Amino acid sequence: MKETIPYVTAAVPIEEAASGSASLARGQNVGFLQSAYAPVFVLGVPFHNTSLDGAMSWIEERIASGGPHQIATANVDFVTHALHDPELHRILCECSLVLPDGMPVVWASKLLGRPLKERVTGADLVPLIAEASARHGYRIYLLGAAEPVMRRAVIQLRKTYPGVHIAGYSSPPWRPVDKMDHEEMLRGIEAAAPDILLVAFGNPKQERWLYMHRNRLRVPVMMGVGASLDMIAGAVRRAPRWMQKSGLEWLFRAGQEPRRLFPRYFRNAVMLARHLPGEILASCWLRAGSLLREKRGKRQRVEGIPASRGKGLPPTVDDPALASAQERA
Repeated sequence: MKETIPYVTAAVPIEEAASGSASLARGQNVGFLQSAYAPVFVLGVPFHNTSLDGAMSWIEERIASGGPHQIATANVDFVTHALHDPELHRILCECSLVLPDGMPVVWASKLLGRPLKERVTGADLVPLIAEASARHGYRIYLLGAAEPVMRRAVIQLRKTYPGVHIAGYSSPPWRPVDKMDHEEMLRGIEAAAPDILLVAFGNPKQERWLYMHRNRLRVPVMMGVGASLDMIAGAVRRAPRWMQKSGLEWLFRAGQEPRRLFPRYFRNAVMLARHLPGEILASCWLRAGSLLREKRGKRQRVEGIPASRGKGLPPTVDDPALASAQERA
């Protein structure tokens, strides 16, 4: 029987997500609430506020404790899709770890007054995972990418990280998710029994595929890696370090694949221009309200006024009306 992703009728509104309380209020089973890192919401998508080293430590801890744990390295394109795709939005909210794979996400978090520590990309994480595999014997399974790219990536990983334990790899032919031979892929992964599953189908296909099968596979750590294997294989060049740090890697990538990437980047820029100012205003409003409540609380403490007598707050048992009601009860 074909597995399908449960459909969600509506994504969390941006205004609610800015306060970080919408999912709690609705009682959703969201993965980010189980993480040690507090989420930072950017246009409704929760990002975990950690560093590259922190993410790697988290991965090693989850390998030790067992799975399944799904990781998403999400850039602005993820956010754009999630705004119009409630199914993808739910998947991101239920991931155990969502990392900001792009400087625009980090810049947006700063404008919102909730700055993320740094950009954490899949292209930076995969080499660290391979290094940890060589050191600790973690079993890695690679899925996706074109077959020649996959072979070169495996050769390069084994050459660069002697002792890396690649338990298996597979490059299925490109098909839409609903037409893929899921059972063949699942059997190959189960036979390899990996500690880490890296899927290179591209966004959002890889996130949907992992979400569909993570409970059956129960691999401790599963992550979509996009073009990371292409970069390792040399099929796609990585931008120079100075361009990465200055947030210009997108321009370098677009120069290599202009027909595919320039329309995507233009669409993402339009999305940010349309939606981000409203969330910045909402964030400022929430922060202003928080500061006013804090200021009011300090004044009440100085004047000896019970905090619960503040405007809009519920009465305490000292309130005559409440006391009278309690006596009648």
